[in-house]
Order: sequence, then structure tokens, then C-alpha cells
Amino acid sequence: MPISDFLGHSRQLLETLQSTCLGGEEVIVSQQEIQQVEKNLLASIALARSLTNAARPVNRIPSTALVRIFAFVQEGDWLAPSPTADIAQNSPALWTQLHIQAIPRHVQYFLDQSFPSPLRVFCGTPNKNATPLEFMYDTAAKSTHALRCLCDHLERIEELHFLSTFPVDLVLQKDRFSRLILPSLSSRRLPSSHLSSPTQTFDILSELFSHPAPLMLKLSLHGISITYMLNSATRYTTLTHLALYNQVRSNEQMDQFSDLDRLLDVLQATSRSLQSLILVRADISSNSREIGAQSKYRIISLPALRSIEIGDWVTNGHVAYFLAHLGIPGKAKRCIWGSDLKYLSSILFSIDVETAQRKERGWDSDINRVVFTSAKGGEMAGIYNRTVYIQGGLDFLSIYPLFRDQPQIFQKVEELCLTPIPSQVIPTAEEYRLLFTMLPNVRRLVMYDMDVTDILQVLGLYNSRTLREVAQDTVFPELREFDIRFSKQTDTSQRLDGLGKEFRTSLLSIVIGLTKLAQGRAKIGCGFEKMSLDLGFRSLTGDARDDCMELLPHLERWVSKVEVNNEADSSNIAKEDADGLVSTILKGIWPTNASHGRF
Repeated sequence: MPISDFLGHSRQLLETLQSTCLGGEEVIVSQQEIQQVEKNLLASIALARSLTNAARPVNRIPSTALVRIFAFVQEGDWLAPSPTADIAQNSPALWTQLHIQAIPRHVQYFLDQSFPSPLRVFCGTPNKNATPLEFMYDTAAKSTHALRCLCDHLERIEELHFLSTFPVDLVLQKDRFSRLILPSLSSRRLPSSHLSSPTQTFDILSELFSHPAPLMLKLSLHGISITYMLNSATRYTTLTHLALYNQVRSNEQMDQFSDLDRLLDVLQATSRSLQSLILVRADISSNSREIGAQSKYRIISLPALRSIEIGDWVTNGHVAYFLAHLGIPGKAKRCIWGSDLKYLSSILFSIDVETAQRKERGWDSDINRVVFTSAKGGEMAGIYNRTVYIQGGLDFLSIYPLFRDQPQIFQKVEELCLTPIPSQVIPTAEEYRLLFTMLPNVRRLVMYDMDVTDILQVLGLYNSRTLREVAQDTVFPELREFDIRFSKQTDTSQRLDGLGKEFRTSLLSIVIGLTKLAQGRAKIGCGFEKMSLDLGFRSLTGDARDDCMELLPHLERWVSKVEVNNEADSSNIAKEDADGLVSTILKGIWPTNASHGRF
């Protein structure tokens, strides 16, 4: 029977029944018959809804495709009825992401539905907006029960994240109340025959970290949860990512190495698999009298490590001491940030004994680029993709020893990138000269949004000495490319550099200076092969442009290739503002999520 005929026939039956019952005639109907009519009506409604759902476009999508779509929205509530409920119910992979604070009442259901798939567990929410206290108390009670349920499935956990928004203290309070105080109160009111001994003898975090988790790959902890993990006798042997943030310390612990042995134990257990290590405000204090005998001479080799980030430790001596216990591959990314960075040599180039013996230069990654920047976000020293980064307002006395003490590491540097940096970083032309002499093989110099006066002077523009004297004391004797670039700013009326200062040198003076510099270096056999000038927001028009263009042939006489990009003449101009240019230079290393407080 066609569906339209069936629905028409059902309607006729309903109308006949209605007219009979409401037409004034006496009808004897039993309660059982009425219930049967009700069941039939409900069945008809269910059938109608099923037909409606079946006609929706979403139900024409193959189930395999729907599963992949739903995998992107696992934070949603699958418990609500939907046209795709059957697909969700029969797809364990869709239930593997557990948000303890968001769905504490449904954690057990998620655990059952996801079995036997590996689990990703998040305690806390990324949203750091203020949460009402009464809501946090209610959530803490439910989260305590949820974590108890999770303890029975630790062998399935692949990722465990304790975020800063998770009310750990409240959860521990609720757990202690339910384990100790509530049974004590009950014992005073109920006869002993009605009491049962508590089944949980350990608090919830001790229980959580006391059992093996053989599938654990990513572990991210915050606050007091770090202490519980370090104090546990259980060690994870399969970790690829470990992140520790804001370790809680008492005043008595501030001057002790109380956690160094345990932290090294954690790293030793997972040394073969660990790829990423983040330690933000989770440092080891420094008092040599308290150093554990076990940790004093330990070296933990981490051959698989690709990235290490250490941020905002109390002092940089702690960073250097800690890194001295690690054998880190030279190609691993290093990002060390905080206030008052010092000991850059020990921080960036900590070398284990094995590497020092194996490599002639004591370093197994060829550094070929150095970058100085002053982006927002604080001070940072790092290594990434064979590049050394010096970021922020570090003073010259902190920077220079890095190059002076490790000259062999910088012998292959071919590119130096400079952006506007505070005066304390490199105060004068003489400090620039001292730094540049430590980089004898630089072939390309790149400058972004900078006043080039001091640089031209260091490179020999105003030398009054003889050619022989200049040739013997030339800065960057291998320099062959000079790239000066200005960003395109929206407010071109101010014409300020990246630090908000006015430029001391006009573009016309820059071209004249470059011409004289190129002429002088060509005479001593250190001529330029290429010069690029991207004018950006300093682009020229009218007479100023004509004057500058007239000087270019003189520059081209001494330089093999000259490129000038003027906004008025070409659309091939960078669209970034000053911050955008620096962000492009620092892409991949700074700023990090942790430096923004996102953890």
C-alpha cells in the first residue's frame, strides 16, 4: 500500500472514531480498548516523525561521512535524541573525548559508549571567564564522582589535561568530605550495624595517578596536580607530550631541589618517546646544599625530543642547572622566556658529554641564521629551524657573552635579521661592531622598519682610514646581500619605526649612504651582489621620488643587482604592519600559547 493511501485510510478511521464518540451516541468502550487506541496513535506519530527525519538531507549522507563530521563536534551532547542518534550510539570513537567539568553527570555513560576506544580527558574548560562560586561547588561535587568513574578506565586514557580553570581545591574538599567527614557524621546518627566502611582510602588525585596508564601519550597538568603526579610511584613510559604549569610550592620549599629527582625520574621513564616538554612556572629552586645526591650527576638523554619550552622560572640559573641534566638533540626547538633572562649560553646550548665528544664543535645542529626582534610579549631566547632568536629587551651584557663564549657555534651563520630593538639591547655602534665581529661569515643582512644610520656606520660608511686598514678590519667581509624593508602601515602620517620613534635618516640619505658603502666595499674586494629596498609606508612620490630614482644608477654601478619596490609604482608591497612583519619572522616559536596564559 502506498504511504499516501495508508495515511488517508488512517485519517478516515480517526474521523469515524471521533464522530462516533462525540456524536451523542452511547458507546461502550473498555479501558483496555482506549489504551490500545492511544498506543496506535503514538505509534502513528512515531512513524510520521521517522518519515520526516528520513526525508531530511542529512540522512542521505553516508554514515561513515557522518561519523567523521561528528568527530569535530564531540563536545556536543549526544544524549539528546536526533535523526543521527543510531549512528552516534554505534560509533565508540565519538564518545572518547570527555570534558569532566562540562558533563560530570554523563561521564559514566561516555565511558560505556566509548569502550574500548582510547580516551581523551579534559578537566576544566578553555574559557577563563569568572564562574559563579555556587556553580563551581556544584560542579566540584559531580566532578569528584566523575573522576572516581574515570579511575576504573585508566588503562584506556591516551590524553589527560588538567586546565587552570578546573577547581582542583574544591574537588579535593568534596572528595575528603565524602570519604572522611560524611561517614564520621553518619556514625553518630546511625547504629553501627547500619554503617559500612568507606571504600576509598586515598583521595581522588592520589587514586588517579597511582595506576598505570599504558596508552598515555599526552599529559598536561596544572597546579597541585603536578605534585600528585611527581609524588606517585607510577611512571608513564609512553608519553610524547608533557606539560606542567604553575606548580604549587610552600614557602619551605622555595629554596630546595625537592622535586628535581622526581622530575628526572618522570623524564627517565619516558625518555625514549618524549617529543615535547613544556615547563611554565614549574621550576626547581636553587640551593646547592639541598641538591639530592641522586640527581646531582644524572644526565637524562631525550633522543626523540623535538621541542622544549621553559617559561617564567624564578631565576635563569635554575633553567641552566636543569638543562645541564638533559641530553637534548641540537635540532630540537628551544624556547626559553621570562623576565631578566641571563646565562644564554648555558640555556640555549646546553651540551651533554656524549655530544661534545661526538662533534668537533660540541653542537649537533648547524646554526645558519640569527634574528633580533622586540615583539610584544616579553623576553625570549630560542632556537628553531637552525635559527637563534633573541627577543625583547635583553641588555647587551646578557646577549654578547652568548656569541663570545660559543664562537664555534656561529661560524656558519649566513643571515642576520634585525628589527627595531630597545637601546639597552645594542646601545651604540660600537656594541653593534662587537656583535658583528662574532659573525664573520654573514652573507645576507636583513633590516625591518629600522633606522639604518648606525648599521651603515658599522659597515664602514664613514671610515677615514686607508684601504689597507679598512680591508684588514672590515665587518662582515663575506656580506653580499643587503635587504632593507619597511612595512605598510595604515597611518602613514606618523612614519615611525617599530618602537614608535621617528626615523633619523631620510630615504634619499639612505640611498646615498648605500651607494658610498657599496663603492667603498667594492674597492676592497667585498662588493655587494644584491641590494633590495622595499619602501612600504615610506614610499616616495613627486620630486622626492624623482630625486631618489636619479641616484639609483650610481648605486647600480657598484652593485650587481638592485631592487626597489615603491608603493606608488608597484603592488608588490608587504601588507603587514610592523607587528605583522615581526610576527612573520617569529612564526613557529613566539609567542606561545603558554606565554599568553592559555593553559
